[in-house]
Amino acid sequence: MKFDIKLLEFYSNIFDIIFLLITLLFYLLFLFKLNFTKLKFNFIFFLSIFKFLLNFFLFHKFNFYISFLYNFIWFIIFKGYNNLKPLHMISHTNTNTTTTTHLTHKLH
Repeated sequence: MKFDIKLLEFYSNIFDIIFLLITLLFYLLFLFKLNFTKLKFNFIFFLSIFKFLLNFFLFHKFNFYISFLYNFIWFIIFKGYNNLKPLHMISHTNTNTTTTTHLTHKLH
């Protein structure tokens, strides 16, 4: 069975597009739910776009594994940046604090 690098690179680019859309969706949600500053939102969003463009135009010329490793590292950074704090903060801004706080502590 032959290993198709082009197909894997294609899926890597699809992953980038999905990741960019998820990033936009989450930060739009957090912007409106938590009243984030526009500066913080713009910084994260444009950093995400820069990452996507860098990966699309640079890493697709190299081995798929380099791109995959870069995606994995970026995902770890993204998860470390959020660290479930926005979810916890949403529970405290809601009027029905008992239900949402109980749900949040179950998620932790």
